[in-house]
Amino acid sequence: MIAGSDGGDCAVDEESPTRCYHTYFVLSGLFGQHVERSDTGGGWGSWQLVNVPNVPAASLFYPPLEARGKLVAQGADDLFISERGADPVPWIRVPLPAPADLVTALDIPAPDRVLVGTQLGRIFSVTRAGTPPVWTPNALGALPAPAHVTDVLTDPGDPRRIWATLVGFTGIDPTVPP
Repeated sequence: MIAGSDGGDCAVDEESPTRCYHTYFVLSGLFGQHVERSDTGGGWGSWQLVNVPNVPAASLFYPPLEARGKLVAQGADDLFISERGADPVPWIRVPLPAPADLVTALDIPAPDRVLVGTQLGRIFSVTRAGTPPVWTPNALGALPAPAHVTDVLTDPGDPRRIWATLVGFTGIDPTVPP
């Protein structure tokens, strides 16, 4: 146990393993996830509150959280990105294309790319480009419906290969006889 309250997700910065993050649930309906960061390995009492902006945003009870270097991402009905190690401001809200959906899985395979899996079975590659930087979601396709993406990961040896795990999809079409 690293802190009191209803726990959530956690992330460790692989580039600086003493920097870690965790979330805990506070208030439903207003994106009640609070993000805390420890720069000293996560010991009890080493955590500092670095909230995602408290905007009305639907989310999972425990929204996904990922970190890589100073890049931190958390999912709700949109993607929230910090490029400053989750300092309180500025967090960037990256809207996902319609229809309304919830972020259920994240991966940060590169400093300028975040992979997003959703409750409706969609996967996006959100990329950063330009000056000032702009984060843009690009649909990579939809998985067989209904399919809730539970995890997404990029193959470190081939960034074009993405692994996704699903729930709610059997792969069997009941309208086709065996």
